[in-house]
Amino acid sequence: MPSHDEVATPVSLEDTTLHVAIELSGKSWVVGVKPPGSGKVGLHVLKTSDTRGLIALIERHRKVASDKSGSAVRALSCFEAGFEGFWLARCLDMNGFETIVLDPSSLLVNRKAL
Repeated sequence: MPSHDEVATPVSLEDTTLHVAIELSGKSWVVGVKPPGSGKVGLHVLKTSDTRGLIALIERHRKVASDKSGSAVRALSCFEAGFEGFWLARCLDMNGFETIVLDPSSLLVNRKAL
């Protein structure tokens, strides 16, 4: 806690969150990882259903981000419900990752572009 002379600088969730987006298909999983405070997204390809590889990938990136920032970094993952359903969300939740599952029908699509 800062003394009365110091001003505490708030830390935004953007500065402490590792964003993970997963594209699921029958042949592979494409995983996009955006470290806190960075504008770049790293892409990684995993075999379908490789949960161990996915968890290890997220943990590795979370550790690097945590070491850089000197504070705890949360991992927030998301994917579209569909091919894999909800079992992956439960697996990630059990391993301490926050997960958002998107309903494909709720995504705004520009119909004129099709």
